[in-house]
Amino acid sequence: SFFSKKPKPEFKKIELEKVELQVYPYDAAVGYLGIMQKGGPPYTFDVPKGKSIAVEVARKGYGTRKVMLDGSNPHVSIGLRKSRGAN
Repeated sequence: SFFSKKPKPEFKKIELEKVELQVYPYDAAVGYLGIMQKGGPPYTFDVPKGKSIAVEVARKGYGTRKVMLDGSNPHVSIGLRKSRGAN
């Protein structure tokens, strides 16, 4: 009948792995999916198990680095180098 119980769809639970990102200089901006992350280091990201996410770290007077976080290392530290000519 129309009101008979339908089986509920099964949703596969996505396992997440926490990754803490430390940055230097400490006031460097951290972006993920085009959104600047709030707060300060350490930044915490939930990475789906078996996947990776791209995070960008930047600061004026320093270079910009793109980092792939895949959950294999729960603590990641990224340092930026001063740009040529930056004081």
